[in-house]
Amino acid sequence: MPAHATLLPQPYPAAVSDLATAQALFTSAVQAHERGDLAAAERGYRAALRHAPDRPSIVANLATVLFQLGQFAASRELCLDVLERQPGAAALWVRLGNAQSRLQQAEEALQSYQRALAIDSDDVEALTNTAHLLEAEGRMAEALTHLDRVLAITPDHAEARNNRGNVLADLDRFDEALADYRRAQTTAPQAALACWNEALCRLHTGDFAGGWPLYHHGWAAGQRGQAPAFTQKPWDGSEHADTLLVWGEQGIGDQILFSTLLDDLGNRVRQLVVALDARLLPLYRRSFPSMQFISLRDAPGFAGASHHIAIGDLGRQLRNDAGAFHPQSGGFLRADAARTAALRGSLGGGQLRLCGLSWSSSNPRLGRFKSLGDADLSALAALPGVRWVDLQYGNTHDERQQMRERWGLDLVHVDAIDNFRDTDGFAALVAACDQVVSVSNTTVHVAGALGVPVQVMLPRTAGRIWYWHHGRSDSPWYASVRLLRQQTLGDWRPVIEAVAAELSKTLDRMEAK
Repeated sequence: MPAHATLLPQPYPAAVSDLATAQALFTSAVQAHERGDLAAAERGYRAALRHAPDRPSIVANLATVLFQLGQFAASRELCLDVLERQPGAAALWVRLGNAQSRLQQAEEALQSYQRALAIDSDDVEALTNTAHLLEAEGRMAEALTHLDRVLAITPDHAEARNNRGNVLADLDRFDEALADYRRAQTTAPQAALACWNEALCRLHTGDFAGGWPLYHHGWAAGQRGQAPAFTQKPWDGSEHADTLLVWGEQGIGDQILFSTLLDDLGNRVRQLVVALDARLLPLYRRSFPSMQFISLRDAPGFAGASHHIAIGDLGRQLRNDAGAFHPQSGGFLRADAARTAALRGSLGGGQLRLCGLSWSSSNPRLGRFKSLGDADLSALAALPGVRWVDLQYGNTHDERQQMRERWGLDLVHVDAIDNFRDTDGFAALVAACDQVVSVSNTTVHVAGALGVPVQVMLPRTAGRIWYWHHGRSDSPWYASVRLLRQQTLGDWRPVIEAVAAELSKTLDRMEAK
């Protein structure tokens, strides 16, 4: 969301006291702001305000500096104070909305932007930021209306064009989305992000040949984390590598997902070294005894490799069409067998069917759409002969108590395993289950990689992830994954009922054997 105001001085009416001093201070502050000296800019704008109190152009720029310094509450209070006396200043309503948005006051921010648009219906920043908030709230049709208005005013507005592509993709209008991404790419400052979004859109729809070549733009777009500095030669798959260092990126779930490609590297390199999140190392060393695994933090200084590649870039080398996927029916990771057996025995496996449940995502931007929230879980609780096992990471005590009281769903929690930090123990707990039910989070990747049957509950639009590809109920990455999707954003009831019905049939088949 744009955070800066127009940084050009504006003329003062003759009635403003000490006009020349205020103008000089404002001009100096603008210059400091433009060169990135925010402290000097703040001092300058405050000094100018002492000579020209409540001047909207000065207040707007000062509010922007406070915003850029992370002082969102101070920016909000400054705008509110002046707007009591200057309610017709559209720029201040926009700055207020920006601050409120960062303070997680989405509804207040939308109201502030609407106040700005009531004053100036063509305020591009207010329209763009309104669309951004509406998209974040999952209100795609409304967001599209505002973005269409922006592009009617400024057809080459790269941010709006790129965001319109995202909204159209969420509305399953993929061809139109791709057209917007390509047009946004004609504007250099937005090119990397638009290329990245085009990559995700193509991959989401199964266009692997078109998506993978653009996937590397995620680095420049700030979407794939920070790439370490390596002395080894980058590997693009075109030559035989003596010893290849493959290094993990993004989160644990992404590292597990792309690990489905590791076995396919055997005939392309003499020796493979894989750097992953340290929590994964015991599990991976057991599962791939012929490969060498090191901690991701040790990867930049690792001297025993001739070439290196990010694990996400293997897709371009190894999965260029749907036919190149061949998920292993039994999974490719191996949990600690003794620990799994002990857990299964302690949980009553054999007498009861063990079903693991994970209901929440901690993703800071999309987690609320992916999580079940207060959805009715009584259909799961009603399944006979099932012991539900807590596979959610974090402190779940209060949530489990609420599920018990509201829906009659009693979840067993294994205190000896930290589901977040002890990944090897968590894998054993997942492997002890007969079935897993989860929202889209790391639990799904662990279950899929272990070959444990898992039903994944997916949101309708906001919160969808590209690798649960459009229109599929199965996964090309994991043979044991089954996908169930919302038909209406936020409505989990039909999904949970479908999960319960499928589980009932599956458990009946298991009993009949």
